[in-house]
Amino acid sequence: MNYILAFPFAEGEASLQAALDAGAPAVQFSWGLPPKEAISAIRAAGAKLGMQVTSAESARADYLVCQGTEAGGHVQATRGLYEALPNVLEEAKQKPVIASGGIGNGEGIRMDTQHTKRQSSRPTHKRLR
Repeated sequence: MNYILAFPFAEGEASLQAALDAGAPAVQFSWGLPPKEAISAIRAAGAKLGMQVTSAESARADYLVCQGTEAGGHVQATRGLYEALPNVLEEAKQKPVIASGGIGNGEGIRMDTQHTKRQSSRPTHKRLR
């Protein structure tokens, strides 16, 4: 379950509770910090809390999703992934960090992780799957 907090969360409260009641294992937020009541409900349900970040702004999450400006869609980043990721990793300590969006630095492979898993991406090189 993913909530984009650029939109009013009050409309998402009922769907959050329904998702937790149905056993959602994780709930993720982007574009801001979720209300304390949402965090309490997620914790009470035993689900994991994830936050999409571009810097180290969330110590309350169980895992972080670091997004750079290379990502498509609702991009909240102001720096590239290769610039943001070291800071997020340092602040995350032992929390898992997922690098998201377009991944590349001009010297290596650039890919979108979702596309490499799709059947339509065949024949992607075996090392990228």
